[in-house]
Amino acid sequence: MCSFADIKRYQSKISGPLLDRIDMILEIPRIPVDSLLTTSVEESSFTLRQKVLVAWKRQQQRFV
Repeated sequence: MCSFADIKRYQSKISGPLLDRIDMILEIPRIPVDSLLTTSVEESSFTLRQKVLVAWKRQQQRFV
């Protein structure tokens, strides 16, 4: 993981005109490995299919 000083040093190497074209810079916290490895309550294939169909229909409506 990069230290704060490392990040600032890297950012200082990027030219101002290039930074002007970047809309936003986000700091995203690291996710603990344990939370990625633990299993959660799984949804049935039917439930997942329904969610996909709803999203698909919503996307179709955007481009009508």
